[in-house]
Amino acid sequence: MVKRTTFKDYVIETELKRLIDKHTIEENEAMRAHRAGKARSMYASDYGQCMRKTWFQFFPDEYSTPEFSPRTLRIFHNGENVHERLTKYLKRETVIRFADEVDIPRDDLDVHGRCDGMCVLSQQAVVVEFKSINRATVSSPKEEHLGQITWYMAMWKLLRKQLKEDFGYAEDDLVRPEDIVREESLGGRTLADLEEHEKWALFTQGELKGEIIYESKQTQQTFHFPIEFSEDQYRKVRLWFEQLKWHIESKRLPLVRYDAAKFPCSWGRGATTGRCPYYDVCWKDTNHKDC
Repeated sequence: MVKRTTFKDYVIETELKRLIDKHTIEENEAMRAHRAGKARSMYASDYGQCMRKTWFQFFPDEYSTPEFSPRTLRIFHNGENVHERLTKYLKRETVIRFADEVDIPRDDLDVHGRCDGMCVLSQQAVVVEFKSINRATVSSPKEEHLGQITWYMAMWKLLRKQLKEDFGYAEDDLVRPEDIVREESLGGRTLADLEEHEKWALFTQGELKGEIIYESKQTQQTFHFPIEFSEDQYRKVRLWFEQLKWHIESKRLPLVRYDAAKFPCSWGRGATTGRCPYYDVCWKDTNHKDC
């Protein structure tokens, strides 16, 4: 019988591997220390994840923060590197204006977010999200990424509406910098007080657009998906966050319906087997009684 070769057969433990793993963990610990003491908030990137997994993170005193392997941490870091590299490419281009790591406006739900980029292309504002993906080809955006960028677009639409009202314009009015005649807006701000991306939201034309850009980990091919704002999609995302907020405030464990042997609870096989960091507390301690 021929022995099946596994990923583990190629992993050789050396001193350099030990050092790389060590510093991978140390870098992650430094990032965690920086966030220590800060209360967990709802993030736009939470959408589409297991709601129970997100819920656990709001109660760190009761449910300990999970530990990740050095390999898993490097997967996270790789996604960050893709964002930094693609951002650098677009910042070199002179025909567009591009800003990265832009804080998203918040409404009464107080969902936090920071879009990977925002640019002005042909007088139109475009919200951009970069993602690395473990596929050779991609035919459509993932639901969670579509929801995330939809939320960003909705908040920018809301900001644009508020800014227009603040400076005395109707929602459908086309506003140009030279049209601003008030030295001070109703909210007490002047044009000079606005951030650059706020000016983009106010002065660009037409509907805000979105674009999700994937880079394949296997081939480095990029896949681009222009996104039109959908009111139906926005309502769906908003309902998800309303439900999450209710569960957090009432401290009630959310209902979930997953298979313990399948993603997002567990995945892979052999050396690539993985489990949700809250697998034990979710499946063993609670026994999924609420499912």
